[in-house]
Amino acid sequence: MEKETKGRDRLTIDATKLTDPLAGIYKAYENSLTGISTINRQIDLFSSKVNLLSNSLSTDYIVGGMAKINNSFDHIRSLVTSLPQIAITSPALDSIRASSLSISKLIEPTNITGLSKTVGIQNSWMKDFASKSLIVYDDYKDILGKTLPSPLLSSSAYNLSSGISKLHELTTIDKGLVNQFGVQANFAKVTELNLYAEKSLSSLNWNEIGLGIGLAKPYQTAISDGLLLTTNSYKDLFKTFETTPRTILDIKPTVFRDIPTQLFNTANFLESITIEEKEEIEEEELKTDIIYENEIGLSYYLNKLDSNLYYMWLGAKKALESRNPDRVRHFSISIRELITHVLNTLAPNNEVKKWSTSEEHLHEGKPTRKARILYICREIKTENFEKYVNADVNSMIEFINLFQEGSHAIKASFTEKQLIAMRTKAESTLKFLLEIAEK
Repeated sequence: MEKETKGRDRLTIDATKLTDPLAGIYKAYENSLTGISTINRQIDLFSSKVNLLSNSLSTDYIVGGMAKINNSFDHIRSLVTSLPQIAITSPALDSIRASSLSISKLIEPTNITGLSKTVGIQNSWMKDFASKSLIVYDDYKDILGKTLPSPLLSSSAYNLSSGISKLHELTTIDKGLVNQFGVQANFAKVTELNLYAEKSLSSLNWNEIGLGIGLAKPYQTAISDGLLLTTNSYKDLFKTFETTPRTILDIKPTVFRDIPTQLFNTANFLESITIEEKEEIEEEELKTDIIYENEIGLSYYLNKLDSNLYYMWLGAKKALESRNPDRVRHFSISIRELITHVLNTLAPNNEVKKWSTSEEHLHEGKPTRKARILYICREIKTENFEKYVNADVNSMIEFINLFQEGSHAIKASFTEKQLIAMRTKAESTLKFLLEIAEK
């Protein structure tokens, strides 16, 4: 390994010259990933205490806890700006590294200060934080009543949202400090998800995607093309945020965190079907948190939208958990049908046609999938947002096609780990769409 100096010392790694390239890449990211994960666990613990014990905690403890987390943000900036240079040819990796650089600029003090002040004025983020409190409250009741076996105090995303809402209700706490904590805590989670996605993509040889399952060439091409569209649109979206930071506040904080969550899930799935991934406890905790968040979110949103959709989801899960030798295909068909129903319910034919009369949005007299996605995203004016959502949904559909085709697409059977990664991706995409549409 050699060092290249550009403002800060940054490792430059040529994976082709390493005895164990994968171990070398993981090692290069270790410091940054461990550091950001530690900070996010501190945020999760603090939010849990606020949610459960807000009336019992002293003002000094709450203020000191927020101040300590806010002060740790300088460390987050140093972790992002000192990422290693990976000498790997991958257009997808190039795009996500550009996104990481955009994030490093977004979390500069002037931007954080400006966003924190704007949050206090327009209050849209605070409304979203408050709306998640009910979800977390019901979840806590289940935990305290021991009907939920999980030791987690809700998922970190909903837990944080509810915690910030409770902090705003406390009259003895400075609202400016709460706003700053809310903005920085959300950026901390976005940064963590982005860096783990980058690490996963850096471990993939562009020409060997799907190697672990013997993926047929046509499917490899389709998935690679979809990945490139997704990472390019992701890069463009974060460039929009970098250029005009206040557009971040046009997106609900839960949706803002969903953006890198989707890319992380995509990268994790592709990593699982390509190489033998080295598991680290921090990343496994992150994956578990996403799975738990999907359970909470889909249970709430699908029941609210249409209880029949909730039971359709339960049926898809049951199919995958069965011992039926054809369970993977049954799950794929069920989850694809569920996605279609959710899109049609969130974007009904008549409403989409009222919204747009463009012929490119119709196929045989019915709205296209892209038109429905554009309709769902219609109130979010941030440039490149709907482009990313469309690319993400299309990429996920390609993954489902892969599972549905089975032996036509692959030469090996799927492992449980790969099935979990696929299910997590599908459920997370569904939740993403439902949270975008949530009023």
